Amino acid sequence: MQSRRVTFVIWGLLASAAALSTALALRSFDIRRGARPASGVAPLHAYGSRGAARSGAASAAKMDAVLADLSRHAALARPAHALADLHAMSPAARFMQTGANDTPRILVDAVTRGDPRQLKSALVALGMRHAVVFANDVGGWLPVNQLDAAAARGELVGIRAAMPRTRAGAVTSQGDYAQRSAALRAAHPALTGAGVTVGVLSDSFNCYAVYAEPNSGVPASGTEGYASNGFTADFQTDASSGDLPASVNVLEEADCLSYGQPVQLPFSDEGRAMLQIVHDVAPEASLAFYTADDSEADFANGITTLAANGVKVIADDVGYYDEPFYQDGLLAEAVDAVAADGAAYFSAAGNNGDASYENTAPSFTTLSSGGSMAGEYLLNFDQSGGSTVTSLPLTIGALVPGDFIAVVVEWDQPYVTGAAGSPGASSQIDVCVTGATSDYLIEDYDGNTVTCTGPNATGVDPVQILIIGNPADASGNTAQENLSVVIGLVNPAKAPGRILVAVETDGQTSPSPIGNYATNSATLQGHPGAAGAAAVGAAFYFQTPACGTSSAVIEPYSAQGGAPILFDTSGNRLATPVIRQKPDFVGPDGVNDTFLGFTLASSVMIGIDFCW
Repeated sequence: MQSRRVTFVIWGLLASAAALSTALALRSFDIRRGARPASGVAPLHAYGSRGAARSGAASAAKMDAVLADLSRHAALARPAHALADLHAMSPAARFMQTGANDTPRILVDAVTRGDPRQLKSALVALGMRHAVVFANDVGGWLPVNQLDAAAARGELVGIRAAMPRTRAGAVTSQGDYAQRSAALRAAHPALTGAGVTVGVLSDSFNCYAVYAEPNSGVPASGTEGYASNGFTADFQTDASSGDLPASVNVLEEADCLSYGQPVQLPFSDEGRAMLQIVHDVAPEASLAFYTADDSEADFANGITTLAANGVKVIADDVGYYDEPFYQDGLLAEAVDAVAADGAAYFSAAGNNGDASYENTAPSFTTLSSGGSMAGEYLLNFDQSGGSTVTSLPLTIGALVPGDFIAVVVEWDQPYVTGAAGSPGASSQIDVCVTGATSDYLIEDYDGNTVTCTGPNATGVDPVQILIIGNPADASGNTAQENLSVVIGLVNPAKAPGRILVAVETDGQTSPSPIGNYATNSATLQGHPGAAGAAAVGAAFYFQTPACGTSSAVIEPYSAQGGAPILFDTSGNRLATPVIRQKPDFVGPDGVNDTFLGFTLASSVMIGIDFCW
């Protein structure tokens, strides 16, 4: 931060990063074509069942529920259809296969308390590709048939499926106008961004060009297409139209053809859309990109790699379901490191509103006598103590094909990922989901109508994740469903002192995912909450002062902060919890780019300068 030009970072580029981090959301806005439907015909599915037979296995105890579920089913995959079958078993996980005779691989993060380089060597010997180390985490693509062998390694503490998701979805000029950076440039023409490099971490940069190639196998149109809205512009198109400069430093691109077809949607090039905004706001700034979708370890390395390449303003819109609420995790450590060296870091707060339940004095007094949770003590969700309620009702709105949500449960014990000396979880928590309101029961790969993570092992990260969704190759949309979540504890003598349930719907606000017993607590998760990060919330661009609204109106799905930091980065409990004011900023969303999003209905064409 040596030059007077960097005033632009503090004014214009900061505002731009605030906008670009959130401008990609709007998946459920009712004024847009493509809004969530009210009903559907496809069944909901749940993924991440450990299974009773695997719960007692030593190797499975080191796996998260997604990998434990997969490891017991992987042998059922047909050799000629292995990739498709594996995706069907666990559609929220990431798989790749480079050739018909190549063993399918799954994207994982593995943690050790010892030398991470030793763990990396062991995993590479098992066939891991693109192995990356950050702190005590090793991320990469591990052969599916080596999951048990990896978990059996003595140096491995835990291994989990790496499941990135963008905290965004449509992005330019309206945001530049709404945040008044256009007016700043008009008043100070020298503030062009010259001499500043801005870097973005997102899903992909130019996968559209790969998908458009003959015989790519990726359709442009349809529910599984990369451009179902009809807009197929790629980087070359953007450069020719002036929406991007001719040169962007792509330090690492996503593996465009390994996105999870046919059950996941193609990469969306949100990084390119974000950089279009930067180019509008700071037309002479240099631009860089690094994918955030190749494991948490690689994401963390991407943050430090951008900084090492001279990037002074960094923004991302990606999170991982297993990031901690109560501790600065692996990614937060990387953010704080580059911020300490002078980089300005901006991160999308997320789109989960206040869909959470938090209990600061959880009571596990009801012993389950049968079923999937037999012998476990069930959480009472009624914090008033006036009744015993052992299930939390959820309402999941209609999901379009390719839509997934996560029920994330965390408790007040330290993470091991990023903190090699941490003792990890002492409580063993089990999370189950069941129920339906229509003819379509929620079921897992085995056909069970109750899906449970199974109790976690002690000494691992204190998190359980259940994925609920509608695969991209489904026959249609799901119906709105009423579900129930039940949380069990194995040993009441090892009960946590605090527990949080976040329903990560990525945009659903009506109906509210949690009705009864909601505490409307924090949903801002992981690295946007870092001390060195500016977490950015969202306001629709024509509901801002520049477009006639006296004060900006926060989007109902914009994530809410407030989770206290209870542990330091070594896993030690803090004498006094740290509560950070998050989000730090609000930026305009719902604006244009050359290819993402949907057409606005004519009823919202209000015709005020750029407020259209």
